[in-house]
Amino acid sequence: MTLLKVVQSEVVPETQSRLLKEGKVMRKFFAVLLAGLALLLIVTGVFAQDDTIKIAIGVEPDVLDPVRQSTVLIANIVDFTCETLLYMTPDSELEPLLATSWSVSPSGLEYTFNIRQGVKFHDSTPLNAEAVKFSFDRIIDPNIPTPWSGYVGPLERVEVVDEYIVRVILSKPFAPFLTGAAYTATAIVSPTAVRDMSPEEFIFSPVGTGPFKIESYVPGVRVVQVRNEDYWGDLALPKKIIWNIVPEAGTRLAQVLSGDIDIAYQISPADIPRVEANPSVELVSVPSTRTMGLCFNTSKPPYDDKKVRQALAHAIDADAIAEDIMRGAASRSTGLLAPSFFGYYELPPYEYNPELSKQLLAEAGYPDGIDDIAMFFHTAGRTPMDTEVCQAIQAYLGEVGVDVALVTMDWSAFIAALLSPRDKSPYHLTNLSWGTPPDAHHTLYTLFHSSMHPPKSFNLSFYSNAEVDRLLEEAAVEVDRNVRRDLYRQASVILWEDVPWDTLYVVNMSLAVNADLRDLIVYPWEKFSVVKSYLEK
Repeated sequence: MTLLKVVQSEVVPETQSRLLKEGKVMRKFFAVLLAGLALLLIVTGVFAQDDTIKIAIGVEPDVLDPVRQSTVLIANIVDFTCETLLYMTPDSELEPLLATSWSVSPSGLEYTFNIRQGVKFHDSTPLNAEAVKFSFDRIIDPNIPTPWSGYVGPLERVEVVDEYIVRVILSKPFAPFLTGAAYTATAIVSPTAVRDMSPEEFIFSPVGTGPFKIESYVPGVRVVQVRNEDYWGDLALPKKIIWNIVPEAGTRLAQVLSGDIDIAYQISPADIPRVEANPSVELVSVPSTRTMGLCFNTSKPPYDDKKVRQALAHAIDADAIAEDIMRGAASRSTGLLAPSFFGYYELPPYEYNPELSKQLLAEAGYPDGIDDIAMFFHTAGRTPMDTEVCQAIQAYLGEVGVDVALVTMDWSAFIAALLSPRDKSPYHLTNLSWGTPPDAHHTLYTLFHSSMHPPKSFNLSFYSNAEVDRLLEEAAVEVDRNVRRDLYRQASVILWEDVPWDTLYVVNMSLAVNADLRDLIVYPWEKFSVVKSYLEK
């Protein structure tokens, strides 16, 4: 009401003095005008906007450096601070962001970007071609541990053409390069900040050009971002975003129901009816690109035997998990990718058949089951019902004679364990969930190409197959979409037979949102934006 009081106290007395002399008609005119202005302000929410948006998430960031972050949820935080050359819309269309335009050479080897002028990083360093080159060089720097080098493909070098033109040169064509130029790992960061800050400081306080700056990070508690008042584009509506780290889904839900937070990320499917019945919150649930499955470490016997992996795939009732544990907030996998992906190929799911599972184990030399206990690493709070799903998998495998020990870890420790090199890899099984922008390369190459074994990237099964490598490499450079699609089909058939990753279901992205929150943008690859959002009371 402050603005309305100012209008009344500063404008009305003077106007009324004049109107008393000019008659009742003019007095009525101004009264109507002021009433209309007040109504307009109320409708547009000027009186009632809250400056802070509070979000509860289930995992703690391992790092916030764009090239080193490990999962989409953390990348979502980073996106508000560090921007990429291109922006991918929710419909997977590419638009200019820090690059105003771009061109591709006829050979497909050179990408030339015109860099937006007049932009500064949060530390006032100017954005220019040198900064872009610096950031892309970080992705291929062997001294920087990043799992995302596959997003830039065969990047050979980056050349500065002039102050605001940069040329990226590849050693061979790479069809999804522009998609990678819109992904968090390729975000442009301040060279000054990287050089002046210690590595330990920068990984939790990256300096970009985005609409928000990192104000603070309290491990295990929260990440706070504040509005960049010098942003090159339209200012963000919230002045502050607080990401509270709340591993328990039930606690996240209780907080949004009580009004303590505005968005609860990935609520439990069991709680969806409570959200739908409460008028103070709204359910936002959309199919995502994230597929959940059981990953076998093929570097460890007996999981190096394809027949053992097939046996365990037949031991798990994935339909029951999707229907009974996920409560309909997931759909049964019908391939290695979500159906929304370019390169998706439908394949018949491994049917639940415990007798066939036991038969295959016997054929592999384990008629009485597997004696050695399988170490099953998993994390809690990253995906809905992840602990309950892992417990169900443990029970199903136990029914066919495979003893499984669940090892529950927080996110940072989990990622560190998974990215251990082959000779130090501590797990036999893990609950691998994967969600990326919907191009098959970003999933199949990252998870199954032999060059992507940990610690370099996320081929967590340590899978190696020369034919799959060839198909994925050819698909990455093929510009004909139909030919490329068929290459992914061939690779998918082999991978489905070899089953290094038993895909179980595709997860819905489910948010419980304050009913007063306006203009939330949701992306199918499990990201959302509140840059233009506001709370209207």
